[in-house]
Amino acid sequence: MLNVQDIHPALWRASQLAASHRATISTGWAGLNQQLPGQGWPCGAITELCLPQPGVGELRLLRPALAQCPPKQQIVLINCPFMPNAQCWANWSLLHNHPLLWVNSQSLPDILWAAEQTLRHDACAALLCWLPKGVSSKQLRRLGIAAQGTQALCFLLNHVNQLQQPSPAPLRIGVHPAPQGLQLHIAKRQGPACHAPVMVALNDLPRRPTATPHPAPVVNHALYQPVFH
Repeated sequence: MLNVQDIHPALWRASQLAASHRATISTGWAGLNQQLPGQGWPCGAITELCLPQPGVGELRLLRPALAQCPPKQQIVLINCPFMPNAQCWANWSLLHNHPLLWVNSQSLPDILWAAEQTLRHDACAALLCWLPKGVSSKQLRRLGIAAQGTQALCFLLNHVNQLQQPSPAPLRIGVHPAPQGLQLHIAKRQGPACHAPVMVALNDLPRRPTATPHPAPVVNHALYQPVFH
């Protein structure tokens, strides 16, 4: 039988997971890796994570992959809905190896411009962009084209309702909170439909040992909502 990848590496059979022609970084979750082309998050392509609301655990989901990014390269957060918790990033051993840049854009044009310029200038190891309502497929396609010129991880965090709309992202996943972790619904991938959800137990993440003689409070989230008086 003719192997379609012998014709062109970007070709794949719809009944099989594509053998990614891009570099990938392991998600850190064995069950999720098995369901993704290339056994990990794609580099140089947009991945769309669709959430019911921000802060359901998306950063803890991405933490193992972020830790594998090339050292000394920035992790860029654009339109992050909450203030990044620096202590948590330090506990995750990410701040030392990966400078964190928080771009606090306010409008949709500014958010898209910041994301596109970051990708076009290959200015980061990973980009996480929380999208507001109203982003079109054409605008997502521009980001996808910009991402192709990089080796960066590029995650676009959208609302779960957007899964009903078309998107040029080659990988789209619905992310839902579940007991002890997250339930992931792979809505789009290069391969057959994935009908069963993938469970990720966030409590399985190893904790960094503390050097203090007394138990320190555990920081569970990389984001926190500031309180204004």
